[in-house]
Amino acid sequence: MGQKSALHSVWYKCIQGSSKSSLTQLVIWMATKTQIKRVESYYKIFEQIYKNNRSFIYEIAKKTGLARNTVSKYLEEMYEKTVITGPRLEMKSTHTYKEYGSICIFSDGG
Repeated sequence: MGQKSALHSVWYKCIQGSSKSSLTQLVIWMATKTQIKRVESYYKIFEQIYKNNRSFIYEIAKKTGLARNTVSKYLEEMYEKTVITGPRLEMKSTHTYKEYGSICIFSDGG
């Protein structure tokens, strides 16, 4: 039995009033589908950030096929749930970039 036919079966039972548990099953099934879709969307957003961590929301929306408002909302949720963290500072790498280090010794004046 496919997902749609299972849904129709549960929905029909709910309409007929045959079982309160059928309504519970329907709610659980719908909640699970929503959660799965949300996690899939989180992953799509994460993929885009992973590919280019300097992406704008509209770029992520365009590449994932999600609405800009949805991307913005999901990004906030992902930060709150620590699915992603940030922001962080990064230096733009170039072929002429050189790293320097310094060692400093301090005294308390005594």
